Amino acid sequence: IQSVMSSGDALTPGKTGGVGSAIFNLHDNGTLDYQVQVAGLSSEFLGLTIELKPRRRNKRSVLYDLTPEYDLTSGRAQGSWSRLEARHIHMLLQNELFINVATKHSQEGEVRGQIRALLYSGLEAPRH
Repeated sequence: IQSVMSSGDALTPGKTGGVGSAIFNLHDNGTLDYQVQVAGLSSEFLGLTIELKPRRRNKRSVLYDLTPEYDLTSGRAQGSWSRLEARHIHMLLQNELFINVATKHSQEGEVRGQIRALLYSGLEAPRH
């Protein structure tokens, strides 16, 4: 499960040059491991969140806050989310969740991306 983030996919699309990527691994016990990398933000980092699809335009619905795991110097966040509810796992597997990076100048989000399940098993697929 992965996401590619860009400023063009933000709730208020922009052209800041900010980018990001995220990789997620969902385990059988419902734990979600994540690795996020962000680069090129136009202003000071404020927050990193996993969100639901907005019900109203420009109205964010935060599901999980990854901000405490974010390292400002490397632009990375890495960790685990162990208390996923069944409906959130369902939303994750149905490509209904988003990852968002808020900055000082774009507090609703400078870069954003939809979290999508890959249709193949990665680089090892040809070997199997």
